[in-house]
Amino acid sequence: LGRMHMWTIECRAISARPLTGYGPGRLSGAYGEAQADYFKRGNRPKIRMRLAGSPEYAFNEYLRVGVEAGVPAMTLAILAVIYSIVTLLRRNNPVGYGLLALSVFAAFSYPLSSPVHCCVLVSMLASASASLGTPAGRRPAIVNSSLGFILASIAAALLYMPYSRKTKEAEQEWITSQGWLQMRRYDLVVNDAAILYPALKDDYRFLYDYGRALFESGQYEKSISILQEGTLLSSDPAFHLMTGRNQEALGRRELAKEEYLHAHYMTPGRLYPLRLLMACQLADGDTASAVITARKALGIPVNEKNLTMHNLHSEIESDLHSLCHEEQ
Repeated sequence: LGRMHMWTIECRAISARPLTGYGPGRLSGAYGEAQADYFKRGNRPKIRMRLAGSPEYAFNEYLRVGVEAGVPAMTLAILAVIYSIVTLLRRNNPVGYGLLALSVFAAFSYPLSSPVHCCVLVSMLASASASLGTPAGRRPAIVNSSLGFILASIAAALLYMPYSRKTKEAEQEWITSQGWLQMRRYDLVVNDAAILYPALKDDYRFLYDYGRALFESGQYEKSISILQEGTLLSSDPAFHLMTGRNQEALGRRELAKEEYLHAHYMTPGRLYPLRLLMACQLADGDTASAVITARKALGIPVNEKNLTMHNLHSEIESDLHSLCHEEQ
């Protein structure tokens, strides 16, 4: 059921940009926006609310290509895999069975997130390419496979070229800098993050920590800018929640409410976005809306094993009781 829900949301994302897609590496960000739109458009089954999460992977490599590069690229990828399988099997190359297995696996999981699996895929596709123009049985399968692995080695080298030593060093430096977060030395975190930003700007975890440090340092506008970059790379509603807190700090409560509500629709099974929305409404003096928000939050099923969620539910229930008592 979880995979069916994810595939539904990914298809909705593809339908929004069918020709060009959202760009490489933006699967998760596109997923979050599509899921928010899905829940905004009407009442959905509670099972869907419980299934909705913030996935980092597509659990279907073909749909991932569709989201990031569009329908033409997805169609081309599927046809290339099918053609390669047929070519290899017709020439009695056992690599064809491996490619068939990998292609089925790719429809339900995310094997291409691993560089090793990427190299294996390139090897198999290269074997099919090496078989073209050679009569079946004329060239040993081992020769085709060797050619494939040579091409795979070249592909692996090209794959890791962008992932330079500078990037690796930046990641290590950031791990060290995260210790300042624990010590609440946000000014030092901001200084380090500003230096490391050019190398780590495609890491959504880095962007969130950077945005949070900027918020704690009082640099609200810059924090919003960094967090907005993170929303393009991640489906985690935490980016919108932190953006809402920045907007509140700037006195823009209406924009803050929009961020909290958007975060709620991204993962409607969570209570915290509605808790923040309710607090913002109360700070704005809108008690009636806060009561509606509280009742909506209390209608969300609570996982009793989740202590944080259980405590939030109790807090909202207590606040609702107090608000109703004040109205009377």
